[in-house]
Amino acid sequence: MKQKLKIVLAHNEEQIKDVYSMAQDFHEESHSSHGVFSPKKYEKFANFIRKYPDNYGAFIVYSHEEPVGFIYAVIGEGIISDNVSIATVQFLYVKKEIRNSLLGGKVSVSLIRNLIKWSKGKGAKEIMLHFTAGISIQKSNKFMNKLGFKTLGANYSMSIN
Repeated sequence: MKQKLKIVLAHNEEQIKDVYSMAQDFHEESHSSHGVFSPKKYEKFANFIRKYPDNYGAFIVYSHEEPVGFIYAVIGEGIISDNVSIATVQFLYVKKEIRNSLLGGKVSVSLIRNLIKWSKGKGAKEIMLHFTAGISIQKSNKFMNKLGFKTLGANYSMSIN
């Protein structure tokens, strides 16, 4: 039986709750897991989706009505340049249980394709992805390069406590 995926741009409370559960999973797997997941900070993030849907978007992929991945992006200008609209991806997450499977690949491709379409529709000229969570770094890099993204630099971290 073929796996049917459904992708939606989050706009109602049920969908925002679906992103919440995956954001918790993302946090647990991420480089920042030594900190405590903050429902208050998540609510701030969710409010951007509610209040500014023209600039903030979260796509969710469902498989058999179960949320299995999401991508969250912001449309804005370059930090030190004018007239350049950029879509910046803050989160890209596919559930760990499916991440390394054919289904996980389909979810990832679906998220990126919808992001590209949404970004073009918002007038963005470029998409920037920031992978700073420390999850599947090499696989993510290889995957994004296959989709046409180029590597621009790197992220570094040093514990200073």
